[in-house]
Amino acid sequence: MNELKPCPFCPDGKFEDVLFYDGVFYAHCDKCGITIQGEGADESEFIEHLNNRPLEEALQKRLDEQTEAIRKARDEIADMCGNGAMFAGRVLDEYLGDYLPKEDEDAK
Repeated sequence: MNELKPCPFCPDGKFEDVLFYDGVFYAHCDKCGITIQGEGADESEFIEHLNNRPLEEALQKRLDEQTEAIRKARDEIADMCGNGAMFAGRVLDEYLGDYLPKEDEDAK
């Protein structure tokens, strides 16, 4: 069965089990309390519809592209600095730190 994505309306919220009542499916967020209802041929179809977030996915893709562009520019500037590359890298990391997501240590 499909896994429910986290609640799109609040941080850290997750949908509890899907309920079916009187021909309608319901999913309730355990954090903000919102209940989303919808129809579908079965629970799997309802979950697929609930998980469909094209705008969120498009924004995440654009964010990933911009993050990569910033990292590439940082590396190119550091390379142009020659012997000062380590210093330039630290300055750029400090300056750009607020604009780049923190790298996951496990991903390295």
